Amino acid sequence: MNLDINVWLWSHFGDVIAYGSPVTDLRVNCPFCESRYGKVDNEHKLYIGVEIRTCHCFRCEYSRSWVGLVMDVTGMDYARALGELYKPPKAKQCDELEDVIESATRPQSAVATFSSRFTFPKGFIALASDKCCNPLLRHARGYMYRRGFSKKCWRRYSLGISPSYPMRVIIPIEGPFYQARAIYPFIEPKYIHPKMESRHYLFNSIALELYDEVVVCEGAFSAMAIGENAIAVVGNKASDEQIARLVGSPVERFIVALDADARILAVELSKRLKRGGKTVTLWQYEKGDPADGGRYISKEFGLRAEVEARLL
Repeated sequence: MNLDINVWLWSHFGDVIAYGSPVTDLRVNCPFCESRYGKVDNEHKLYIGVEIRTCHCFRCEYSRSWVGLVMDVTGMDYARALGELYKPPKAKQCDELEDVIESATRPQSAVATFSSRFTFPKGFIALASDKCCNPLLRHARGYMYRRGFSKKCWRRYSLGISPSYPMRVIIPIEGPFYQARAIYPFIEPKYIHPKMESRHYLFNSIALELYDEVVVCEGAFSAMAIGENAIAVVGNKASDEQIARLVGSPVERFIVALDADARILAVELSKRLKRGGKTVTLWQYEKGDPADGGRYISKEFGLRAEVEARLL
């Protein structure tokens, strides 16, 4: 699992000293010395391992993991502390992204998730467009801002609106398949989509070609909340066709992060991926999903999890 503590340390302590050559630790003033030792630390006695995810103060003997440090400093639970440190991996190096798209082996009816390869509903307007006088556009933008999704996210995933689906955000999934998500709770049903066979479609499927580690979510918003290496099966149960695509992909490591009410299905999916030769980590939730709360936990799209359980 790709974790990084460097950005978090700078944002919370501001005064970080590198130790060792090459650097083995990052040093900060220990925030626990006053209560544990009786003196305020001004000598950067708290050492945070760069490679090993542990922390130790050589004055008050405070010792914890990275996640434990975040929990103790911020008061967050394990879930949110983990989200502070989770860092989506960098995309694989390539000369042109289009080269990856063109070379990707996919089912014939599946299309890479880029705006030029989507089929949009009639009258589609991108959320990130310059048009600002459309009242539907204003409502949709306000909804997305409240959920914590910025204009960068709108552009990345080609989100928009359509007069065919009033008071809804259009979420392109793959090829001709899309969802129209209600922006107010009194609008039912929550999701509308074209009537077509959609068992093989995956939201943000291009991540399967770009990353060695991919997070598998239920819904598109959950995937957006985690980061660009997250995909969605657009439902609580992955179909056989979708699982075949995951197993057949070059991805080495999967993190399964389905919603709290899909624990049995999450375990089942994890086991099938493991049987397919993948390394699997299962994140189970006590409640909700990665998109709950709608606020960024870090500069990257934040991850919300309650319990981390590795499949042995």
